[in-house]
Amino acid sequence: MAEARFFIRDLTQHAIQREFVIALKWKRWDLVMWDDVAIGSQRVAGESGERRIFP
Repeated sequence: MAEARFFIRDLTQHAIQREFVIALKWKRWDLVMWDDVAIGSQRVAGESGERRIFP
């Protein structure tokens, strides 16, 4: 179990490097598309309370 935790920690630290992260300032009519198999998404604390739809 500890080995899995280390693996997840290492994988997460790799994935959140600046070169792999995109942060958007949403404007009306913006549209972003991605493949959920190859991406993780996370809402940043303090973002507006606007509704987001994930299929």
